[in-house]
Amino acid sequence: MVHLSTRELPKTILDALSITQYLGFRYIWIDTLCVIQNSAEDWEENCARMATIYANSACTISASASNDGNEGSLMPRDPNTTGWMGIEFPHPFPSDYDLVSNRIICNQQWPVHISAAALKVILLPNLSDPKQLVEAGPLSQRGWALQERCLSPRILHFTEQQLVWECESTWSYECLPSRKRSIVEVEKCPPKHKSQSDFSGDRAQLYNAWYSIVREFSRAKLTCIKDQLPAISGLASGYLSKLPGETYLAGLWKNDLIRGLWWAKSSRYPQALHRPRIPRLYLAPSWSWASVIGPVFHPEFEPDADGPTVVEAKVSTIGLDPLGQVHDGVLRLCGRLKHVRKGYRILHGFNLPPPRALVQLLKPYTPEDVQNAAKRLSDRYKLVDEDMEDELDFCGQFYFDDSRDSAEQSLYCLRIAKTAFYRHSTIHVLVLVPTGGAKNQYRRVGIGEISRLDWFDDCEATTFDII
Repeated sequence: MVHLSTRELPKTILDALSITQYLGFRYIWIDTLCVIQNSAEDWEENCARMATIYANSACTISASASNDGNEGSLMPRDPNTTGWMGIEFPHPFPSDYDLVSNRIICNQQWPVHISAAALKVILLPNLSDPKQLVEAGPLSQRGWALQERCLSPRILHFTEQQLVWECESTWSYECLPSRKRSIVEVEKCPPKHKSQSDFSGDRAQLYNAWYSIVREFSRAKLTCIKDQLPAISGLASGYLSKLPGETYLAGLWKNDLIRGLWWAKSSRYPQALHRPRIPRLYLAPSWSWASVIGPVFHPEFEPDADGPTVVEAKVSTIGLDPLGQVHDGVLRLCGRLKHVRKGYRILHGFNLPPPRALVQLLKPYTPEDVQNAAKRLSDRYKLVDEDMEDELDFCGQFYFDDSRDSAEQSLYCLRIAKTAFYRHSTIHVLVLVPTGGAKNQYRRVGIGEISRLDWFDDCEATTFDII
């Protein structure tokens, strides 16, 4: 057993110990103390256990407003944030007052004869939505925190302005105090998202929820980019328990693999510190969203009969966590491939709109938002049939996943699906290039759309690998 002096511990940990004692618990799990930091073996072993650790906790203490371990969880309150006052009265209220409720909220000074009858006076922050305090806090921007939050049955968020309680049944805040439940009685509160039980075994909903998790996770920051897959392996483990017969493949699911392949760089979050990019360090196969650092999302679409079929898919992992860091992976598909060449870059302001699948804006959005999105996604090029001589007669458009691949001229398009949007139909494609290694072996470099619906009619299905 290791004994530590409180003088050696940072303030956030000291605050967590105090909170744990106040709630009446004897034990606490703190990653930085319970995992041997300089032992790769111990880190891998505990990383694989994170789903069990957090999902079976009584309550998770979230230092939502802390930038690091030295700032603490218990932030000093700013009195300037107090915007209104609540007064609770005995119930039923004395009959000489004609009141609908036993609580009055007012931003003015209370008369003496009313204040004298009050049970208590509460000063509350002037906030429109306390959930935003949690979502905008520094902790929510960290990659590992998403998994911990999703797996935890109950969470106490210590934000810079108030305490926020989150569980499966409710959110509670200091500005909306509930008399039905004491936050100290944490074990009496129903669990939150435990084993994704709220989806009742509906596989389609589980897959869609996973894509939402990927979208949120890709926005967050990771101190070590090698943690791209380990940081959500606990969540993947929870999903496997609800998806019998399923196989997890570097952030994708084998039984929904075609939809999983259709991921794109996201322009939804302009506040991201960096654009999506492919790091030089290998993180995942090129067909996985985990191969890219930065915001991505999965546009909605339904695979069709003319799309590819999965012949074989496998990955090999590193270390003790079978759902963690990946060494390599290969995807063997049978589908329609067509040789194309890269055309001119499509400049901002060109009359051809960007692929709908690659731009996602929140409503209501303005024309200026659309223009800014087009500027951020500058790696847009024409797709030109190899037999075409006039580049004005192009067949589609695409984006590179990484600008470093923009020198590639000879490309291949893999037909994924056809979708209809009002009166306009589009064929969605993955853009591939040969690896130069084994025969019929490719890697993904982008995603795009074809405007000519008969473009793949002269193509026979072929079997090939993507790594």
